[in-house]
Amino acid sequence: MPLALAVPAALALFLAMSLMIAAPQLDEPSEPIAVIGVDLIAPPTIVTPSRPPPPQPPEAPARSLIAASLEVSEPWSPPPRATYRPDPNGWLASGLGDRNFGDHEPMPLLQPTPMYPIQARRDGVIGWVRVSFVVSPDGGTRDVRVLDASPEGYFEAHAVASVMRWRFRPAVVDGEVVAQRIERIIDYNLADGW
Repeated sequence: MPLALAVPAALALFLAMSLMIAAPQLDEPSEPIAVIGVDLIAPPTIVTPSRPPPPQPPEAPARSLIAASLEVSEPWSPPPRATYRPDPNGWLASGLGDRNFGDHEPMPLLQPTPMYPIQARRDGVIGWVRVSFVVSPDGGTRDVRVLDASPEGYFEAHAVASVMRWRFRPAVVDGEVVAQRIERIIDYNLADGW
């Protein structure tokens, strides 16, 4: 049944489309069409652009204060670094220094020295920082605290950053590897050849 309706609908659509695209018949124009004359023009001339003259070299700029400050009058030397020393009244006096059952205190394996702060070096400042930290059973450091510093405000951040990179052989107490808090004093001294 649907096929019976589809065939006449297709034919009706085909007829409607053919009527829509059929060209209309034009009547003869009642007035003549004017023809416009076109003058031929000469072919265009090709103009080759000339190259501009090369630019003049720039004048040498006046020396700035920055350029003058970058001149090196002395050979380069590495930046100063700090040194560290154990606190004699700190971790060794804790009572855990006995050697029973192979016990031992944390032993340093890797202790990169802190960088000397640029501002302190410029100002010629020397000083020290006393830090306390925990040596974890894995040998890393954590919970770094600044206990004291002289002068304050110059060296503390560099000291803490350096201690966070230190590695130790962890402490052993009664045959067990344990975390232990220790103290160190980090000296900042320009007279040490830095």
